[in-house]
Amino acid sequence: MVFAILACLALEPLAFPTVPIASEVEGGRQSAAKGRPLDAIFQKDRKAIGKWSNGGVATAVEHVILLSPSLVSRWLGYLERKQWWDATEKQVRWNLLKYDLDGRLTFLVRLSAYPKRAVADLSEEISAKVENVSQVSLVVTAGGQKIDRTVARLALWQSRERSDFERYHWWLDAEMLRPLVPDTSGPQSEPPLPLGDFFAAWYLVQAPLLPECHKGFELRVLSDHKERVAAFK
Repeated sequence: MVFAILACLALEPLAFPTVPIASEVEGGRQSAAKGRPLDAIFQKDRKAIGKWSNGGVATAVEHVILLSPSLVSRWLGYLERKQWWDATEKQVRWNLLKYDLDGRLTFLVRLSAYPKRAVADLSEEISAKVENVSQVSLVVTAGGQKIDRTVARLALWQSRERSDFERYHWWLDAEMLRPLVPDTSGPQSEPPLPLGDFFAAWYLVQAPLLPECHKGFELRVLSDHKERVAAFK
């Protein structure tokens, strides 16, 4: 009995309460009021799993984002301030999200395959391996065991410029995340012409929230060339 209570308490941060988390909502509101971009609210719910260097400083270009109750609360707080919603609008959207996300682990996975740039004249450029983003297995684990999961690929883009990928807003292509879309949002950006050396893919992954997850869980990206891991505790 005591163990069951402790397990429930440990899982509480991953359970969606009846109303958004007030402190997280306020954090989202403050980010919006300060003019920060939306990705400023991702915070600890976003894990970098891959970097790329153009011959200089390495930049994180692959991420796993956990759609946790905290992040969803911050997101709605951000939009509340941006859109000047009333409390009813925020609660309606929370209820819709809770229906689809509560009792589950939901992840957005952004993968990238970029050419490895030459450093001065000391090395050769290495072409991007598109299979590292297109031919992958996405696995959720907890306590050293795999958890059943569903995977949907939202998009696979190819471009001459990696900056084109910032035009893709994944929350517009995931039906369950529509309540996170601002009222002023337009249609999804069209993909660039499938030309160039840069590739990116976006996946939505869901797995049941099991008691084993209270000690932590991982989202693993498996491909022929490497394994990428995002660990959440």
